[in-house]
Amino acid sequence: MKLETLIGFIKETDEQISELTTEFNKKISKLEEEKGGNISIIKDRIRNGESTGDKIRDYIIMSTGQLYFGKLESPLRDLNVEIEQHQNEQVVVLYKSEHDMIKHINSLPNMGLMELSHTVIETRWKLGFLEGEMDFNLNNGEVLIPTKNYVEGNDSKNLKLEHGCIPIKGYELSNQLNPLGENLDILIGNNIVELYFKHPSYGIEFLKEKVSKGNVIEGAFIDERTYKKYAEALRLLVLGKEKEVTALAK
Repeated sequence: MKLETLIGFIKETDEQISELTTEFNKKISKLEEEKGGNISIIKDRIRNGESTGDKIRDYIIMSTGQLYFGKLESPLRDLNVEIEQHQNEQVVVLYKSEHDMIKHINSLPNMGLMELSHTVIETRWKLGFLEGEMDFNLNNGEVLIPTKNYVEGNDSKNLKLEHGCIPIKGYELSNQLNPLGENLDILIGNNIVELYFKHPSYGIEFLKEKVSKGNVIEGAFIDERTYKKYAEALRLLVLGKEKEVTALAK
């Protein structure tokens, strides 16, 4: 076979490959469109009250459009088990955010102001008592931690008593497989929650290890300011529960 003939054959093969690829991509696009339409139908039916028979899977479908659950559901399954095992105990949802703080200070004579910056980590939290089953807001993608009331607070502001479940964003927080997001932690159980408010500067995994070994950090000072807020939050929760009981009695 002549060289020119071989080159022509290769060019013809490339053209055939291109045509087949174009046709194949069109078929894929059509199938993806049909799939998307069917998923929208499933979402509408769940939104209107139908169910797969599993609230967690209903939630994942509504939040992500995924039908292959696998790793997507395991963190929620684990959370649900913890909630079931710690009914009437404390739960705290911790939100951590970073802020860059800039401070201007006087420098050497005739040098003007010097700009210094540092990163500050702020922690917001929502504290309540578990009562009931984990639920979901299928319209806005929130995971609902079952509480009757909860207290919202942070490092600086006053405490605020809120009614209802503790809402947390789920799969909309990030593209990770962790539905709770990397800047959010949930601590469940009286011991771990109290230990956190005593020693908020320690890592969560370290605190969990200490709880499993007796709930004491030897030689560590209690953060009086944070623990005082925690005690006040518990007082507000008790008052909120007493008002509910009084209202029911009437």
